[in-house]
Amino acid sequence: MLSFSRSALRLPARTVAASVPARSALAPWKSRRLLSTSSRDEGAADITTLPNGLRVASIPAGGHFAAVGLYVDAGSRYETPGTAGHAHLIERMAFKSTAGRSAQEMTSEIESMGGTVMCSASRESIMYQAAVFPHDIERALSVIAETVQSPRLLDAELDMVREQVPWDVADLESKPEMLLPEYLHAEGFKGNTVGNPLMCPIERLNVVTPASVREYMSTWFTPDRMVIAGLGLPHEELVRYVEKHFAQMPSYKPELSSRKAEYTGGSVFIPNEEVPFSHMHIGFEGVGINSDEIYPLATLQMLLGGGGSFSAGGPGKGMYSRLYTSVLNNFYWIESCQAFNYVYNDTGLFGISTSCKPGTEASAFHTILAELGALAFGPNSFGTSLTPRAVSRAKNQLRSSVLMNLESRMVMLEDLGRQVQLRGERVGPMEMSERIQNVSAADVERVASKLLKSKPTIVGYGNAASWENAAESIL
Repeated sequence: MLSFSRSALRLPARTVAASVPARSALAPWKSRRLLSTSSRDEGAADITTLPNGLRVASIPAGGHFAAVGLYVDAGSRYETPGTAGHAHLIERMAFKSTAGRSAQEMTSEIESMGGTVMCSASRESIMYQAAVFPHDIERALSVIAETVQSPRLLDAELDMVREQVPWDVADLESKPEMLLPEYLHAEGFKGNTVGNPLMCPIERLNVVTPASVREYMSTWFTPDRMVIAGLGLPHEELVRYVEKHFAQMPSYKPELSSRKAEYTGGSVFIPNEEVPFSHMHIGFEGVGINSDEIYPLATLQMLLGGGGSFSAGGPGKGMYSRLYTSVLNNFYWIESCQAFNYVYNDTGLFGISTSCKPGTEASAFHTILAELGALAFGPNSFGTSLTPRAVSRAKNQLRSSVLMNLESRMVMLEDLGRQVQLRGERVGPMEMSERIQNVSAADVERVASKLLKSKPTIVGYGNAASWENAAESIL
């Protein structure tokens, strides 16, 4: 049976953003040009490792603005019951008072740069990012450096954050599109790693103290767990700035837990009698970022596609995807249906989210599984199987999506920082495109079949009576 829960799970942390109007000696450092296997790929990154272990990465980028980011290998997946919520509160306390500046001086410095400075905490990374004019890159780095190395962490600042968090939780709990993914992770990886809550649990707000935040940062914010990425300025210039502001950080590696993600699967229902539709997420164990199956799985997500039942069509809008042609166009009682794919360092979650009219939950569940089954096992099992034309279209859409996303400077910056953090190098867009192009229909069928062999994770949201009636059929 579906397990019922009325307790609020913590939701994704909201990005905190503030909108604001000579070569160095490389001899003691490890510096290299990481080239793609494709000689045509212009996305290769320059990477320099400082003596204390901090890595500096950059790629050329045109335009009037430059961007820089610090990526710390920390986040909610590494938290324990005793440290739960720290990553979220560190995000909220970013860019406040430091040993060198008051909170007002910090705000004034950020505003005077005329760009965007932000901090966000995810499951596997805490990110400090800035997009400013090139001549302000060093100023942005100095602000980031002070925030991570010498924050004052005043009681008054933490009290202000404690007042904000409950309001954020209450707001986001009313949004199924934000709430259900959190329950999905909590059930899919129950009690471990990426199943940990992103936001600070309400009951821990008064447990976290400035001293515990400082201890958390001293443990996890070490140079070997940091990557600084930059766009729009020469690599040697970026390295010189980083050396000035970060080279003094001591090099040490405390013994830290590196628990591997353990997929558990499971089911949970969150009752809400006020919503007009029933919402459901059906997930399966996916793959990690370094898996060879990441490209076939991404192609499967694009092939399934989906969206809302009322949507402007046109090329690239997903109207030719399987979930549109086979589900949304045929079943009026399904309001929306879309594939999702969460990818982490050593695991992932792949599945389909849907909303439907109350009373049709069981039918929606089996309709979705039938679509996945058709792609995994062919027409003899469920219906229409894969066609070369459909796979080719999905691959072209995926390649287009990758390239269009990388037109955003901040997306490109995060892609660089996170890839170097996780892989130690950057796979450029041309190499990605080639790997996507090499995906075959057999590859897609294989990963779809593998998905369905894992235990499902099912999250339901909506009218309690409808879900009780559907539970027996679904489980």
